[in-house]
Amino acid sequence: MDNVQYIFVVYATFFISIVFFSLFINAIFLKFATTLGIREREGPIIRWSSVSKPALGGISFYIAFLLSMASFSVFF
Repeated sequence: MDNVQYIFVVYATFFISIVFFSLFINAIFLKFATTLGIREREGPIIRWSSVSKPALGGISFYIAFLLSMASFSVFF
């Protein structure tokens, strides 16, 4: 395996692992969103309402971004 293929495999593995970690963190946050009182258990789903309903997806992707940047700076 030459150097270009090796670098591609390393970067692809890094990217895929960060994507799976992000999806894992997102699933954990969404699982606990109902117990934290952030999302309602029952009721109609209304989009574009005047009440702010924060979703935890952005926080999970931000955590994954910070982790990927920190690990990239350490390993590469």
